[in-house]
Amino acid sequence: MIPYVNDLIENPSTQITEDLLGLVDMLKKQYSNQGKIFSIEGDLFALHGDFDNAIKAYKKATELNPEIFTLWNALLDAYYQTKQFDLMKASASKALSFFPFQYKVYYQLAIACFFLNELEKAQSNIDLGRTLTEPESISNAMFIALEGDILFKLNNKAEALVKWKEALKLGYKDPNLLEKIKSNE
Repeated sequence: MIPYVNDLIENPSTQITEDLLGLVDMLKKQYSNQGKIFSIEGDLFALHGDFDNAIKAYKKATELNPEIFTLWNALLDAYYQTKQFDLMKASASKALSFFPFQYKVYYQLAIACFFLNELEKAQSNIDLGRTLTEPESISNAMFIALEGDILFKLNNKAEALVKWKEALKLGYKDPNLLEKIKSNE
């Protein structure tokens, strides 16, 4: 079933999605304690932009199998897509209890804090997350770009520009980052 879901990413099909959701419903009845089934359901909903149902499925998946990072990552991404930053922050904090050495959770928590205008908490999570990345990595560049966003929000545009350029130099490819640099040079 997973290969079909992965194929839907490349070739979205409402009919195939509906068929797969029907299969998922049957599997949920037989294997109601398997988080992966709810994760697949969440993926199917997310592929078609139904993030509210995706969140419900991902939440159930993380309740059933809280030790699987990809389930938390999908839930946090769905919260980000729906701009539910309070719930994203709470879930990322909970995910840290299972994954204290996973830089991505710190990044997602920093993002949530940034959008909630909790800039000191965002910076704190950036600092913690960066300790788990290699200095010349894309993951470190993501943190640096977000640090630039915080500086910009604090009206420190010159330092923000330095951070954004540093992230770009490390290979962080984001069209928004290029736009930020161009508009603030």
